Amino acid sequence: MSGNYRIVTSMIAAAAMAATMACSDGSTPSMVTPSLSSQAAIPQTPGPNPGAPDNERVEICKTYVGGAGPSVLFNVSADSNDDGVADATFQVTLAGGECKDIWVSDGPLFNRLTITETVPAGYTASWQLSVKTGTGLGSQTVTGPVVPGNVSTGAISRGGGGAGSLVVFTNTAIPPPPPPGLQGCTPGYWKQDQHFDSWTAPYTPNTLFNTVFDNAFPGKTLLQVLENGGGGLDALGRHTVAALLSSASGGVSYGMTPAQVIAAFNAVFPGGNYEGQKNIFAALNERTCPLN
Repeated sequence: MSGNYRIVTSMIAAAAMAATMACSDGSTPSMVTPSLSSQAAIPQTPGPNPGAPDNERVEICKTYVGGAGPSVLFNVSADSNDDGVADATFQVTLAGGECKDIWVSDGPLFNRLTITETVPAGYTASWQLSVKTGTGLGSQTVTGPVVPGNVSTGAISRGGGGAGSLVVFTNTAIPPPPPPGLQGCTPGYWKQDQHFDSWTAPYTPNTLFNTVFDNAFPGKTLLQVLENGGGGLDALGRHTVAALLSSASGGVSYGMTPAQVIAAFNAVFPGGNYEGQKNIFAALNERTCPLN
């Protein structure tokens, strides 16, 4: 079991306890599409707080990292008394940037929804769950971690102001393969002072990163970003600067222009696929360096 799953499971268990879940009568519910009797249904009007969890409701939002994307189909399965049996199944379509309430509980039964996104081609998927319990000054909202994948199993709701959930599904575009080229020079090459004469104007070791790219490294120069250790954004930053300098050099057949390097970094910052873009730049930078 993954750490993310355990965190979300613990969060939902705590929310369930706070909601004081009522016991079911033991009967086996029948499959109903798309709504249930008086205990729960697809809401006809939105809740009071779009984009935030509301008591008694389950809401989903669709977002894209770094821009817009296509509309997405969601398959929803609702278990009205948390007994492991689906009582309703239906589908919802959301555009990028859209949020929608998809379930409302008006009785004492505890509802749990499984929501599956149909991931568009060329994207990866993740989701994040927020659960609200209680009302007024006694209310509490707990937000879990971002979980890779397209299936959220923890959204809950309960009538009487007992609980409500928001699930945000996010898609990130898969970076394209590296462009054709023959040569590239590594961050280790460009950060050495004996190679500063290979830097091509207008870029110098003292050029601030945020005068070229989005402000991922406030106050740091291109050279300082090259010298950063670590992974994640720092690793992307090192290889981004190396890619910029290689692409700007007339002596390197790099396969990208400086404008393309800048656009590629800005497309994933902030919050995009840092590792994927770093790997693309690294593959280009680690080819043969023709410079002395």
